[in-house]
Amino acid sequence: MLPGALIRNRSLSFVCRWVHMRAEGDGGEVLEVPIKHGQGQFVASPDDLAAIEEQGTVAFRYCAPDGSLDERFNPNGSAHGIAGLRNRAGNVLGLMPHPEHAVDPDLGPTGGHHVFQWLLTAAGQRVPA
Repeated sequence: MLPGALIRNRSLSFVCRWVHMRAEGDGGEVLEVPIKHGQGQFVASPDDLAAIEEQGTVAFRYCAPDGSLDERFNPNGSAHGIAGLRNRAGNVLGLMPHPEHAVDPDLGPTGGHHVFQWLLTAAGQRVPA
């Protein structure tokens, strides 16, 4: 359904912490969400990466708190800082961060709300009136 694969983190260790990711093609909103993985490094062939960028199917990229792209804020070594990818139709989203753990303000940041709102909106656009 999506190109590429997830492999072991560049550090070869499990990573569990809050990170920032920038919504691509959606005003560049920066969301704070947790990651919890040992195999979160996104990789793809050079041809697939070129197609992903050309088609604009990157949904989220790891970023600095201000939204700038900087390899220091790429927690697992993902190619092009990709944290989330969608298919061309927009009905499949694959991502490594865990937005479902970022929805309750009593427990921390709520960056997951944006992700779930996007999914709800996308689903609603596909339901016939």
